[in-house]
Amino acid sequence: MRLTKLKLVLLEKKMTQREVAHRTGLNEATVSMIANGRYLPDENQRSMISEVVGEDQEELFGSEP
Repeated sequence: MRLTKLKLVLLEKKMTQREVAHRTGLNEATVSMIANGRYLPDENQRSMISEVVGEDQEELFGSEP
């Protein structure tokens, strides 16, 4: 299992991908692919996710999109 920064943050904060999807309005499958490093989120998606999990975008996703 590949642990992305997002996945680690979700584990630390005891949040589920489903909760992130619900709170951002993103599809659960999209959040899953992002959390598993199989999809690069766009700027808007990065912003929504980082706000929901309370972490800096650059910390979660790096400085490059």
